[in-house]
Amino acid sequence: EGWQGMLQANFAKLDVNVAVFGVFGKMEKEDGSEYKYMMVDAVAEFPGIPLGAIKLKGIAGGFYCNMHRDTAANIEFKPPGGKPALGQSLSGVIYKPNDIYSFGFKIGVILTAPKEEVFNGNANFEMTFYDGGGISDIYFFGNARFLTPINKGASLAYTKGAPPPGSAQIAANLELHWTPGNFTGELEVYMN
Repeated sequence: EGWQGMLQANFAKLDVNVAVFGVFGKMEKEDGSEYKYMMVDAVAEFPGIPLGAIKLKGIAGGFYCNMHRDTAANIEFKPPGGKPALGQSLSGVIYKPNDIYSFGFKIGVILTAPKEEVFNGNANFEMTFYDGGGISDIYFFGNARFLTPINKGASLAYTKGAPPPGSAQIAANLELHWTPGNFTGELEVYMN
């Protein structure tokens, strides 16, 4: 059982849009005990902050407890006005309650060249920790578009083995996973 909600703000004079989405609930374990879970995700889009040869056009971030990334399916980003499905973050990644994981966080950026059509893309970083405090997963993922208009409706998620979402010409996905006594990693790069 649980609930979700979304807050949105549009600061028209500043041309800034902000969306915050939250999921809160509790699950029953097989032994009859319960645990609580939660996720808060936020995205802010703005005209751009110059950073040398590129501009920062948006930031995203999230924090979750007793949940784990279920899939990075190519689900479109829901800009202010649309509410994601239960467990789906604003970036399109789906999270499900799981009490072996203590918490996780993610941060992301939307970057462009001074002229957005020349270059635009996003980059994301995420970490998940086990209940005992050890690192479970690290993710780096993102995509880039060249000579293409910015696609704010494109998912930040990436599906392995598939073309990148939102007309991106380049996508990269690095996943590192730790389980007791085992470390695995996978790097995938897509170029079109």
